Amino acid sequence: MTIYNLFRGGYATEFGKPCRDCGVVDENLLPVKVQPDNRADGGYGYRDKVEWKQLLKVLLKRYGKTVEDLEVGDKLRVFLNPNHANVKAVFFDFRQPVAGFQFDLTSVNGTDLSGMVTEVTYSEAGEIEVVSQAGYFNSAKTAQVEERTQWTVQPTQGYSPKVDVIELEIKALPKDLTKLNDLVLLIGRRFEQDGFMM
Repeated sequence: MTIYNLFRGGYATEFGKPCRDCGVVDENLLPVKVQPDNRADGGYGYRDKVEWKQLLKVLLKRYGKTVEDLEVGDKLRVFLNPNHANVKAVFFDFRQPVAGFQFDLTSVNGTDLSGMVTEVTYSEAGEIEVVSQAGYFNSAKTAQVEERTQWTVQPTQGYSPKVDVIELEIKALPKDLTKLNDLVLLIGRRFEQDGFMM
């Protein structure tokens, strides 16, 4: 099992200004204090999104790894949440999924990402076709999701006073790992800021 920090901010200096106390990390190797970027959409909650192909570029730049180096059990840390973040939604758009690629949605410092999941399918033109709801995030379905499907996870209790991350924990991989280069997946995250570190 390998942990890959692919998120923006924190102590990853190649993306933006590093945090002031980057040298102080906790037992999960996360900064103990991170402030939100106040240039973000603070009026309506902080939003961020990343495409799968962008994550692969960061994986190569930071670790010299490609999809062929990924293994079951690896954890891809996609988003960094600052202190006192209250995660309101995690969004997945499986435009062109890859069969056999299964992952779970996890955190490391106590953020509870369980909650209602809304599933939407849409046409090639972007028209919403079917809307359904599920009571929880089912990692088994990630390995067999249909193309042009969107999932929105709305955590019931997404607050954590500690810096935390949103991880994709790999549960299964396709036999041909190079197919992951063709995965078209957009991941989004929105949180509200419920406090600040002095």
